[in-house]
Amino acid sequence: MYLTYVRHKIKDYAQWKKAFDHNADLLFKKHGMIDTFVVQANGDPTDIIIINTWPSKQHWDDFGAEHEKPENKGKFKTPEDGGVVGEVEFVGGPLVE
Repeated sequence: MYLTYVRHKIKDYAQWKKAFDHNADLLFKKHGMIDTFVVQANGDPTDIIIINTWPSKQHWDDFGAEHEKPENKGKFKTPEDGGVVGEVEFVGGPLVE
């Protein structure tokens, strides 16, 4: 199993969630995402952590490749559409048993 961890600050949770759900409906499940968890870090609604579980790194890579295809430009919501501000922290790796 492969996990991805993304953390970023946002302006408004409702705006961010709408963009996140839009992308999830289009891509996440298509590429095998098992589950997703959204956490408000320390109860701060503007500090969001997303943890996704994937069957393998290849599933994650396939998702990323499709998201970047030129023919998909404009199809997916951007971080700016979701009100993301500042740097995005990302970590991905295999689940250690």
